[in-house]
Amino acid sequence: VLICKDITRIKELEAENERNRRLSAMGSLVMKIAHEIRNPLGSIELYANMISEDLKDTLQGDYARRISNSVKMLRNTLENMLGFTRGIVPKKTDVCLNDFISDFVKEFYEVFSRVGIEFKYKIQKKITAKLDPSLLRQALINLIMNAYQAMPDGGVLQINIKEENKFVKISVIDSGQGIDSEIIDKIFDPFFSTKDRGTGLGLSITNSIVSAHGGKIEVKSKFKEGTEFVLYFPVE
Repeated sequence: VLICKDITRIKELEAENERNRRLSAMGSLVMKIAHEIRNPLGSIELYANMISEDLKDTLQGDYARRISNSVKMLRNTLENMLGFTRGIVPKKTDVCLNDFISDFVKEFYEVFSRVGIEFKYKIQKKITAKLDPSLLRQALINLIMNAYQAMPDGGVLQINIKEENKFVKISVIDSGQGIDSEIIDKIFDPFFSTKDRGTGLGLSITNSIVSAHGGKIEVKSKFKEGTEFVLYFPVE
């Protein structure tokens, strides 16, 4: 008698439980440093906004505005990390993904183009979904920064969005170095990193953000040929 049992789902649940355990351990550390970081960030953002207003319609004013936006991004990152200690509860609102992605790409286009990375996007039609825009932004930033680091000699980075089987499907595709098949199963584990200065939290945070929306994330990669991350968000 030969009995076969598919334990794929069991293994997925075990891996998810292990990730959650590590994130809980991280929580106590984050709480200790959060208050120390919040105050300086608030001051930087305040003074950058003041400079931006004083130098409105000038190149320097634009630089100050970008500093302010970067500080907001850091504050959002800190808040998102603190959210993992309590569990993420997305503040969903109707998000027009066409406008959202267009603004997102414009924000990073110049930085990427300077290092030879062509950043573009494609959306089949007008798509509106109930999502937390700040959390979605954080998830996408984590993915494009990984892509940026995977293409030191330049390449192509593309975001594709479409509706598929009651899901909004967001694909982030790069032409970079790819991920070794021996470690691809570990990339969503907290604190796992192949970078010398990496925290190993970026992809873990992204995975948690997608899960908090009731979605899932998949990765396809070929070593030296590029990587594709696919985020699935349920259509409400």
